[in-house]
Amino acid sequence: MATSTLITARHDQDPYASTECVYTPLFAILSPKVDEPTEWILTGSVNQLVLAIISKDTRIPLERWVFDIMLVEPPAEGSEERYGRRSSILIQQSLIDSRAVSRKPKPEAEIQSEIRAILKQIISMVTYLPVIQEPTVFNILAYTSESADVPVGEWVDTDPLAIEASKSQQVKMRSFSTDVHRIEAMVAYRYDE
Repeated sequence: MATSTLITARHDQDPYASTECVYTPLFAILSPKVDEPTEWILTGSVNQLVLAIISKDTRIPLERWVFDIMLVEPPAEGSEERYGRRSSILIQQSLIDSRAVSRKPKPEAEIQSEIRAILKQIISMVTYLPVIQEPTVFNILAYTSESADVPVGEWVDTDPLAIEASKSQQVKMRSFSTDVHRIEAMVAYRYDE
């Protein structure tokens, strides 16, 4: 069994420290933190990504969105046109030791339909997740392989930010797959009786 390392994106600024952050688009905050995980996903160096929503004041985890990422073998043909030359090379390099299985590529419309279904499910969860009344921050956690190229200083070792089992509910979401990956998702949230 391969070992994995749990790391989190390093946060240099408190998002509540200035009113300037209120006007910063979310993608501007997330974009720099998404580049490495994207590369790790393409190379098979990450097996789980977690978005942990934490109380700003108490640092207690309130929600934990977990995405398990399993690498499957790519189709025999068409991966370069579909994912781009660089991605195709990274995928092929990550699968050098696995046996090639000749199969038909999954239709893009089917992949997009599965992704739309999980996005709808995520959006609909607002109806039963507890309303968070306190200021929060979030951490992006990545469970990477020991061989992952982790930029020093940008990602740091961390604890899993788990929610106590006695105060937690879990909801498994739909899964989806591409020609290259299978993603299974789950959200755990804290509740107080």
